[in-house]
Amino acid sequence: MDRWFIKLRDMGPKAILVVLAAVLVVASIVAGVVIGSVEAKQAIASRENTERYRMNEAKREQAELARLDEIYLKAKELAHQAMPGFLLLGDNLTAGLGGNKTDYGLALQQMVSDEITNPFRFEDAVDSEFKRIVHTNEKRFALPSVTIARYGVSGESTPTTLAMDGAYEIILTDPVTVPKECENVRVSFRTERGDYIYPLIGGSKRFENVLLYDEATGNRVSGILQPQTSSDPVEYLFVRLEEGEETTFPAGARLITRQSQENREMFPIIWMGMNGGFDSVEELIEQHIALLSDKDLYTEGFYLVIGRIDSTAAEEAAFEAAFGDHYLNAREYLNEHGLEAANLEPTETDLAVIPTGQIPVSLRDVNNPTRYPFNLNRLGYIAIGREAYRRIEALGFFDRVQTVLNDALYEVEHGSIDD
Repeated sequence: MDRWFIKLRDMGPKAILVVLAAVLVVASIVAGVVIGSVEAKQAIASRENTERYRMNEAKREQAELARLDEIYLKAKELAHQAMPGFLLLGDNLTAGLGGNKTDYGLALQQMVSDEITNPFRFEDAVDSEFKRIVHTNEKRFALPSVTIARYGVSGESTPTTLAMDGAYEIILTDPVTVPKECENVRVSFRTERGDYIYPLIGGSKRFENVLLYDEATGNRVSGILQPQTSSDPVEYLFVRLEEGEETTFPAGARLITRQSQENREMFPIIWMGMNGGFDSVEELIEQHIALLSDKDLYTEGFYLVIGRIDSTAAEEAAFEAAFGDHYLNAREYLNEHGLEAANLEPTETDLAVIPTGQIPVSLRDVNNPTRYPFNLNRLGYIAIGREAYRRIEALGFFDRVQTVLNDALYEVEHGSIDD
């Protein structure tokens, strides 16, 4: 060390300054390297912390989505059990004839969506920090539209409606031998009561899956039934679905429709009687009860009967006595409230018919007034569908599903996830 001082002493002032400057440069470089290394380490640590935070947040979000998925799937299943759908049975009016592809079932479905399923929003109940991910996945937690099973067929008599739905048994009037091949054979049938029935000749449905069944022997063959002609006398063909043994079915063997085996759990709504098939109001009421008797919800007091458009005061009084709050007097409702429900001002023609108790012309199908004088138009069907919703709501049916959905939202709001 002394030698360095001796050398510095022997050097001139300028040389000393040069040496000191060099020392300072080296020192600053070393310091910069040290500082840069520290800053680099700090940046790496910061990035690592940020990445860990993002990963933790992603895990939390995924955990929350998994929790919500579980609640949603449970709520959807329970909601379907509470509100399995609506079974629409009837003829022209149930089919929406004259409505330009709008029937009352469509309006009912829309009301259920507007009032029950669409307001079910997890986003409103979830914790604020997760609202963004729920909003992003909004469709993931949207309830499906309520199911509407439509069995309205234009032109059907009441015995045909009851037979297709299984309330009346359909029996063969003549023996039929079903060959082993899948070939058409003619079949003829009536109801167990002897009613002539003509299914599948109205509306758009032209075939039905059926089962030929001989109770005495246990023989059965599944196949398809379809009309060969559409005018009287109507002939029907049966073809088996799969090849099998040749089987003969005697007169009196049953013909069971697929419709009669489906949708027994749904909320039944009956609107029929425009094409006859009954001899008295009392018989028509008995037919309604026969249709309802095998429906699960009927035993719980959940069903709706809609009155005929051309009903009389005596008929309406009888239906009111038979079904009480389950009866929707369509003629009376449309006469008194239909225009208001459709947001229409009465025309002169409407004002002329309203005092007579008839349905306003503005709510009728004016394209076929001669052939179908009592069919409704689009606005008429929408009015009935909306009123059907209100009547069903008044029966307390929607309280079942609302309880399920409220419980789900409560679980969303008060549930928690592990950090």
